Amino acid sequence: MSWLEFFAIVLPAYAWAIAAIVVAIIFRPIVGKVLPRLAKLGPSGAEFHREVSQRSTDVAPPAIQSPHNEEPLTDPVAIELEEKIKRDLENIDPKEKEQRLVRALTYSQLNRHFALAYANIFGSQIRALDRLNAQSITHFEAQQLFEELQKDNDLFKNWTLSNYLQFLYAWRFIKEEGGALHITPTGQNFLLFITTSHLSKDRLH
Repeated sequence: MSWLEFFAIVLPAYAWAIAAIVVAIIFRPIVGKVLPRLAKLGPSGAEFHREVSQRSTDVAPPAIQSPHNEEPLTDPVAIELEEKIKRDLENIDPKEKEQRLVRALTYSQLNRHFALAYANIFGSQIRALDRLNAQSITHFEAQQLFEELQKDNDLFKNWTLSNYLQFLYAWRFIKEEGGALHITPTGQNFLLFITTSHLSKDRLH
């Protein structure tokens, strides 16, 4: 069982709320910019007013930084989680302990990374990832699909396909290879994150 699946099983009812709180604390400068435009927030996700645009300068992945806070914990939930982790570590072979901790931290930071991506991605981009997950497509096919999207959504009226794909490239969810667009393992894991976290794919735009 992966860490993503584990957390989805243990905290299914509260996952969306916990993710929202964590993202709000860690990314306060970014959240402060988009909060005034928030239209809806709930287990199915967040929705913003139509004037919100997706710019690569706003949504580029942040540099991953490890926390170095040695101050005593005051949050009772954090204290409980820390004590549980300590008890679990006592049952792990010392030779495996470091690798287990590194792997746990890796998945924790990856989840934070995906949470921010989900807060900014368009619903049509999630559907594009789903399509690429089933089959790679050529640039010509991608252009045709994008033109169909433009007919149904005024937001993309003055966009180019390059503008639209920039977000997916920046987060390394897709790649170009052999003249076609492919989903990456990171993109596949992002889709898994959405599914195991019970997040909605039915988002604006």
